Order: sequence, then C-alpha cells, then structure tokens
Amino acid sequence: MPTLKGLHHVALFTLDMDETVRFWTSVLKARLVRAGAQDEIDPGLRQYYFDVGGSLIAFFHFPAQDRETLQFGWMHHVALTA
Repeated sequence: MPTLKGLHHVALFTLDMDETVRFWTSVLKARLVRAGAQDEIDPGLRQYYFDVGGSLIAFFHFPAQDRETLQFGWMHHVALTA
C-alpha cells in the first residue's frame, strides 16, 4: 500500500480564468507551472496550476451557458501524493 507524502493539488472551478491568473500571479506571487486547454475532451476547457510552496492549486474553467451551474466556491477535487 502506498504511503501518503502530502497534498499534491487542490482543483477549483473559476468563472473568470484571466482574473484568476492575474490574482494568483500578480497579487499572491504564485508561480504558474502549467497551463493548457483540452478542447479535444471538452471544448473551451482551460486549466492552470500554481505552485503554492510545494503543493499545487489548480483552477479549471468550463464554459457554461448557464453560469449558475458552476457556483463560486465549488471544488473539483483534492489529490494526494503517495
């Protein structure tokens, strides 16, 4: 059985990826370590990962016609390093 080594990342939803990236890089000075789109899986899906002291915080943007479907504060998942 694997031994847990700590938190790998937390994934959150965002409705405004540009503002999220600006806030985490300019205000919090977090280092952007990965950015990408997965149009082949979900058109318009964008994901950005920021280093927050050895763990990552990830933000996902899913374009939704009904913005009420993705409320502020919803969490996508937590990932552990083992």
